[in-house]
Amino acid sequence: MTKTNLKIYLTLFGVFASCLFAFAQNQDSVYNYYVQTFPNKFNMKLLGANKILSMDLISNSDRSNRVNYIPNNQGMVGLGVYVFDIGFEMALKVPDFLHKNEGQFGVTEFKDFQGNIYGRKWCFDVTYQKYHGFYINNADKIFPDFDSDGIYPLRRDLGIRKLILNGIHIFNSDRYSFRAGYNQSERQLRSAGSVLLITSLNNTKIESDSSLLPIEIGDRFGEDANLVKGDFSAFSLLPGYGYTFVKKYFYCNVNAAVGAGLQYQEYYLDEDFKSDFVLESKINLRASLGYDHENFFFGATAIYDNGSMRLEDARISSSTGNYKFFIGYRFNEFGLLKHSIRDQLEKIGL
Repeated sequence: MTKTNLKIYLTLFGVFASCLFAFAQNQDSVYNYYVQTFPNKFNMKLLGANKILSMDLISNSDRSNRVNYIPNNQGMVGLGVYVFDIGFEMALKVPDFLHKNEGQFGVTEFKDFQGNIYGRKWCFDVTYQKYHGFYINNADKIFPDFDSDGIYPLRRDLGIRKLILNGIHIFNSDRYSFRAGYNQSERQLRSAGSVLLITSLNNTKIESDSSLLPIEIGDRFGEDANLVKGDFSAFSLLPGYGYTFVKKYFYCNVNAAVGAGLQYQEYYLDEDFKSDFVLESKINLRASLGYDHENFFFGATAIYDNGSMRLEDARISSSTGNYKFFIGYRFNEFGLLKHSIRDQLEKIGL
């Protein structure tokens, strides 16, 4: 290689490297214009929360014919900490005097873990729920003589287990902070939005000792009147959009994604086993609003994930999620708290 060619290659390489550096600097400057980060702070917050898991059995011929099962799980109060760029929350049940009457609504035993990882370009949801014991919430629509002050129809034998893994890609990650509204590790300075794409894997398992449908309306559900249990697994893609409106220190964020996926079903109608592959719809919604100053913040969040399981003459609609109220403060990091994984996440493209 001649010296002239070497000089040309070195010059081109220098120009290319300078362009990459300038592009990276420009990206950071755009992001810093729209989003304020807190690389040297951690936050703590007090929170009140309630977890969601419900199941509706709906007739395909008449949607007004439905049975709504919900658990008697009470609200929780606890403490949240965001440190090392990871959020942790611990919550306990509210005091007994705030509980729903277990004699009227039954007892629900449950395990419920809902975790989120919020990166700059990618976010992830992990949900594991195992509930046992439900009551019919719309009993007045099914039983004409039902007294809402009396004992609700209970299904102590009914168990539902859900596992959900969501990956969320944020396309306009230079201007839109998904994590600002949900773990307060950042603050959206100016209104912005982004196209989203959610990739979802989910499994719902339903078990009971007898038919899930009350005998009073079972004949309205055709062949599915004797549904006892089922196992449903699906892979779905959900395109959507998210937007945060900002007015000084107040913000309102909404994210909505709707899509469909391929679902494998196994279920029992009494002793008859059935299986099938079907296309099913799925919805993922989340919203947040609040006040966020330099250090002090408060607000509320809600996450709702709904999936459908269509049988021959009926459809199962199952929803999960949570809603929270919180108030918190950001503190300066010290000692070991200064070690962060944020840079590592962004290095691998999250």
